[in-house]
Amino acid sequence: MRELDALRKLLEKREEYFDKRGALNSEGIKLLKIIARGAIRENPLRRKAFREALRERSYESVRKLAERLEELKGGLSPS
Repeated sequence: MRELDALRKLLEKREEYFDKRGALNSEGIKLLKIIARGAIRENPLRRKAFREALRERSYESVRKLAERLEELKGGLSPS
């Protein structure tokens, strides 16, 4: 899941993509929109999760998005 790797990059480079209050800066928003386009193209059911993260634009909302995608990834893989 490439978008999950990209979200991790976004979260790991907090000083680059978030301001000091923890809100996405313009570069972070651009990257999240690019990630969202690809992820939604693959699976339109992800639209709601990305919409919430883009509306809130906080570090916490992006972290929750990554957790949701990780859960989906885990739920789709064979046990």
